[in-house]
This record gives sequence, C-alpha cells and structure tokens, in this order.
Amino acid sequence: MAVRPLPTIAGVVRCSAQGATPSGQPWVNVLHFQYAGGASAPGSTEITALDGQLGKLYHGTPFAGADNILHSCRASCTMSQINYTPLDGSSTSILKPHVATGASAYALNAPSEVSCVLTLRTNHRGRRYRGRIFLPPFAADCFDANGQVVAGIAAGQIANFAGLTAALVPLQWVPVVASYGYSLLKDGTVSTWTPFATPITSATMDLRADVQRRRK
Repeated sequence: MAVRPLPTIAGVVRCSAQGATPSGQPWVNVLHFQYAGGASAPGSTEITALDGQLGKLYHGTPFAGADNILHSCRASCTMSQINYTPLDGSSTSILKPHVATGASAYALNAPSEVSCVLTLRTNHRGRRYRGRIFLPPFAADCFDANGQVVAGIAAGQIANFAGLTAALVPLQWVPVVASYGYSLLKDGTVSTWTPFATPITSATMDLRADVQRRRK
C-alpha cells in the first residue's frame, strides 16, 4: 500500500514513543489521545500536560499499585523520546525527550523480537475499534518456564494503563483507538471510510507473547 497522509480527526494527537532494543533495533509504540472529546484543539500546553502523564506509562514513578513498562526491561533496552502529532491536518509535531533505560536487574533479556502486547478495547466490536501496543522487550524473568508472561507482570501493565487513563480525566484527555479510514483488502483493493476515534474502555494482556521480526 502506498504511504498515505495522516488523517484528520478532531482533537486527536498521535503519540509515537520511541527507543532501542537490546539488539540495537528501534522499537516504536503508537498511541492516540483525544482532547475535550474533539470539541477543542489541543495546543502545546495541553500536549505538555499529556506528556507528563504518558511518560509514567514507560518510566519513572508508575501510577499507584502498578509497574511501568521499562521497569520490566533491562538497561540495554532504552527510551529516547515521544513525538506528538496533532491530527488536524496542519500542526507540526512536538518532540518531547524521554531519556530512560530499563530498570530490571535480571541478568538476561528475552529476545528483542519477543513482545508482550497490550490490547486496547472499546465498547464496540471489530478491528476498527481495537488497538494493540507491542511493548519493548522485557527481561527473561518476566516469562515462566512455559514461555508465557508471568501473570503478575501482565496485571501490573494493565493496572498502569488504567492509572494513566484515570490521571488524564482532569486534563480532559482520553485514550482512543484511531481508525485512519482505510485498509488493504485481500484482493489488493483499498477500503475507505471517514476517519474517527473511539474511547478506550479497558486494556488486556494475553499471557502469550508475540513477535516483531524487525526488532531482531
């Protein structure tokens, strides 16, 4: 599929968290947040407030009773920045540095391509209403003898995302699944629709890890 321009969705900001895996390959997580239900356009002040909370999803002090993402990664897994792009068709991106490293003291990494996955769910069914975040690679002790994610690790990540969601309420930000308005069908044609955003109601994590081959 040819590269398409980003869609226009009222009040939505595309947030690209970035860093490097132990293999040296980059990892990127793309999340979306909507300001004031799309009734108002966020500016630099609102994005700075969002950044102050979104950073806690990855590093520093996590939300109460939860683990941030880099807490489960070794120091060879790093984070460098979050890039914020308002989906208004005209605003430039705002880059916020987030220089951080994994905090796990365990001696071994899981392979860089092995990724725990947060599934972002809404009150609607279907692929247009569901998102997935392939987290940066965790330390090897985050997996049990059968290769599954330790249940307590998964629960901590789910709780931290819930903590982020709650912390954003007074700031008028809501995490959303952004549907960009197109998809490639099996016959090679492209299906299109009007782009839209749907509020996320919960996050889940399957205990089976997934693979991102480009992170090898």
